[in-house]
Amino acid sequence: LRIFDVAQGLEVGHVESNTMCVTNLALSPDGKTLATGGGVRMERVDGAIKFHKDGDYDIHLWQLPESVWPKTERLAIEPAGKLAGDDNTNHALLFLPDGRRVVSGGAGEQLIVWDVATGQRLKTLPWDQRIRRMLLLPDGRVVTGGEQGGVRIWNLDDPAKSADLPQHGKLVMALAVSPDGK
Repeated sequence: LRIFDVAQGLEVGHVESNTMCVTNLALSPDGKTLATGGGVRMERVDGAIKFHKDGDYDIHLWQLPESVWPKTERLAIEPAGKLAGDDNTNHALLFLPDGRRVVSGGAGEQLIVWDVATGQRLKTLPWDQRIRRMLLLPDGRVVTGGEQGGVRIWNLDDPAKSADLPQHGKLVMALAVSPDGK
């Protein structure tokens, strides 16, 4: 991964990740921790890209030094820990507003809430779909989009109050919400 100062158009840092194929990332609310996830390993063979399932399914945490913003010389960003995944690709990541928890979803048909400091799973919430996209509502609820067209609004404090929107049967590749969250 490469980190750029958009105003200057310069690369200011890079992350050498063990995750063979980074498919998603999330920045903590304070801008100091980057979480990356992926899964499959890629290789180029005769000009074509081959995908292999023997990848790295962990979520990697990277501590961004305060001096990254702004910076003119290139910095190597060091690992700060990892959240031990399973054998399923992570397609979606986000930090909750407190910055102490990360939420992940992917091919495992479950939403997982992680404690960043300890690396422990706090909650594992099953769903009947592979999670492809995720976003955070202003009130703290999490919205996920699935491979079979489902959209769920998760109440992490009381999962029984989570709600499904009508399913349309197509892969959900993007989610958006109005600024007021309605």
